[in-house]
Amino acid sequence: MKRKNWLILSHAFNMDGRAASQTITDKIPFLIKRNISIQVLSAISGEKDSEIQHRQLLPWSASGLIFDFRFWLRKKIGKGVFYNAFIFSITLLLLPFLLIEKLIIKLPSNTSWAIPASLIGIYRVKKHRANLVYSTGGAWSAHLAGYWIWKITKVPWIVELHDPLFSVYDENIKDRKIRTLIWLEKKIADHASLIWWFTEGAEKRGKTRNNQIKNRGFSELAGANPPVPLQPYEKKSKLSFSHFGSLVEGRDLVPFIEGLNSLIRSNRIDMNSIEINIYGGRIDSASENIIRKYNLDSVVIDHGRVEANGLESGRQRIMRQMMKSDVLLLIHGNDKNCEEYIPSKFYEYLYAKRPILAFTSENSQFRRLLERTNCYQVNDNNRSAEAIEIVINDWETDNLKITTEIISTEKLVSKIIQRVNYLS
Repeated sequence: MKRKNWLILSHAFNMDGRAASQTITDKIPFLIKRNISIQVLSAISGEKDSEIQHRQLLPWSASGLIFDFRFWLRKKIGKGVFYNAFIFSITLLLLPFLLIEKLIIKLPSNTSWAIPASLIGIYRVKKHRANLVYSTGGAWSAHLAGYWIWKITKVPWIVELHDPLFSVYDENIKDRKIRTLIWLEKKIADHASLIWWFTEGAEKRGKTRNNQIKNRGFSELAGANPPVPLQPYEKKSKLSFSHFGSLVEGRDLVPFIEGLNSLIRSNRIDMNSIEINIYGGRIDSASENIIRKYNLDSVVIDHGRVEANGLESGRQRIMRQMMKSDVLLLIHGNDKNCEEYIPSKFYEYLYAKRPILAFTSENSQFRRLLERTNCYQVNDNNRSAEAIEIVINDWETDNLKITTEIISTEKLVSKIIQRVNYLS
């Protein structure tokens, strides 16, 4: 391979439990295995990696500083009086600059991180310390920095697009953020040496808007390689459904709760034999409302976000809870954006080796994947009760379908390296 000194731009690198971090950090061992020398530039919000060259940078904006300091301080001291006092003080100090950003600049807080990342990246390329730049999301400031580095140095630049840069609903919106993202996508399409997406739908839409990409673009499943502690499954007296990850508008528990309530009201299941565990951010309002509507508060346990405890990372603790669950709930969503993404949590669910009940939307690739990996799935909300009843009957007879396959990031790494080898 001609180019073995890779500079990776990843705003969220080594942020425990964050999909935007895991997508790149899970690849690092496989890149090193291929004799790639890795350098990483990231924000300060994650842990500093001692195994590779990792430099953490502060953003050059008031909102970015406050955002990143929140994560950094929470890691150091947790939430409390001192944390609140510090954040209040720095917000007050930077208030004039915050107002300028809100009224004039109107871009996300992480945008300014691209400035120090690009300056350091340009220096390293010019000094021959890096001969390939790899920008990866979620935060699109990494791609902006990648473009600026390419603009000055013309170094080969490869781009990993997690979710599409902007929603299908945003294409005709004229605000500054969306216009900037449309501009950035065009720069990526015109100048990146290699571009990839994590789904066929995202690739199709990206290439439709930018047909100049042609053979420089491809799609491959993101995969995962989570830390998997040994955790034997033990059946309990109640059937435990567990959901991991964020719940938001358009991706909520409503179809699952509707189906469950239908079974309870028709006396096909006993409410006292079920529990629903929610791990992650707060429960969204739509889910809260329907849980309250059907008086199911007693069966729903909100565990909140699972953090590191000094012995294990948050991700390791999450994996243990997955392995204890009877059935893992996966909520895809219910809008057009679902055609372009597969929930990153799905790949970790596969490693947990527990049954998966997935509520899917219009994504034929994901539906084929669920079928291939032996998952239960609901494609139509009206079939929710039917699918849940099948799962319950299989649990009662010790006949639950267990997932049969894992999807590693190694396949994607191999594909990236193979493509990089053909770069001039």
